[in-house]
Amino acid sequence: MNHNLFLPLLLLILSFQQLPAQEKAQIKGKLIDAESKEPLAYATIGFDQVPIGTVSNQDGLFQFQFPDSLLGHPITISSMGYESRTFSDTRDDGYYLIKLPPAIRQLDEVVVRPLTPQAYIKKAVNNFDNTLPQDSYGSRSYYRELLRENGAYVSYTEGVFKSYYPAYRDTSKNQHQLLLYRKEENPKRIEFMRKKIDKEKRKEQKKAERKGEEFEDPEVALVESTFGGPNDIFSLAINHHRLPSFLDSTKFKLYRYSFDESVQYNNKELLNIRFKAKNPVEHQLSTGNIYIDLSTNAVSLITLESELVIPALIKPLLFLYGLSINDIDRQIQTRYQYVNGRWFPEYFYFYLEADMKKRHLFDENEKSHFEMEILIKLNEIQFSEVSEIPEDKRFKPGEKLSEQVFNNEGLSWEEINTVIQ
Repeated sequence: MNHNLFLPLLLLILSFQQLPAQEKAQIKGKLIDAESKEPLAYATIGFDQVPIGTVSNQDGLFQFQFPDSLLGHPITISSMGYESRTFSDTRDDGYYLIKLPPAIRQLDEVVVRPLTPQAYIKKAVNNFDNTLPQDSYGSRSYYRELLRENGAYVSYTEGVFKSYYPAYRDTSKNQHQLLLYRKEENPKRIEFMRKKIDKEKRKEQKKAERKGEEFEDPEVALVESTFGGPNDIFSLAINHHRLPSFLDSTKFKLYRYSFDESVQYNNKELLNIRFKAKNPVEHQLSTGNIYIDLSTNAVSLITLESELVIPALIKPLLFLYGLSINDIDRQIQTRYQYVNGRWFPEYFYFYLEADMKKRHLFDENEKSHFEMEILIKLNEIQFSEVSEIPEDKRFKPGEKLSEQVFNNEGLSWEEINTVIQ
């Protein structure tokens, strides 16, 4: 099996206001549930009136950098289902243990909704012109993607992107420029089908030597590549041009909708609508929640869990190579932030896991558990003096990241709000 077929097949299965330079201040801390003391993962830390922020990691830890001129300005901590906390007694390099109490509703409180869940969704979608950004804008975002095999990192990549988003009704694509890039220096090699990979690599290396060509290790290329970069992850953002099927009124019949318990997020009470696919839609059996802010009639948060169903056409190919893939699960979360009267993208999270097995007639079967995670956090939003990314500096998915860095802003990693590993 040629490695040029194997690696793409493996990846296919697994992937299905800019501010002037100034002195920086920094705070660190941990976010926990005030009652259970459990860490709060991927909670938002930021300023109410300035579009600068970060998120906590899976252990609730965070590190937040911002211009020192903002020291003393109110910082708000928000996590879905919890009461937000705002504090302003910040000091440079301070450490904070922040406890968020769960948002509690009265058990005897009964809310009667005058409309069906589908009607609320349709109203929010039809209100996009009044809730989503209408003019072009820019952002600076932190990007992270990783691939783990049996818990060990095969690839770990971080980047900082400068982005340009055209006006709302403009059908042209978003543009991105890679400002910073770094990767895991000593990643673990893929162990699944290791003997086969090494055999095919030796064959391809000899072929390249005979032709006088330079051999490029496909595993090195994997670490240097990306699973789609910001182009794919930003495609999760909702608008008239990209509407997921569970928000599309012409496809409501494919899902069951119901009201779930409303939640608090970022000091707003959100209408919570649960949806579940009746049958696989686009090879996915999906469930999730749509959170609508009724004060602005806007979709402000979406969570999605999917069990991926392998297409019938692929199953014979897998069987031919003695491969099986089980428990393919996907999680997606998209969050929006309310700034200047509009809802802007804030955070995108994508996670996929799968168990792979290779059958052998005489040797022991091989098994591996793969996990892929991609996230983007918009750290800053730029509203004025926004310009398109020059053609020669635009990010190109599939090409080496190390060869696409154009840091014309002189940034360093010490200035960037990252998600702690």
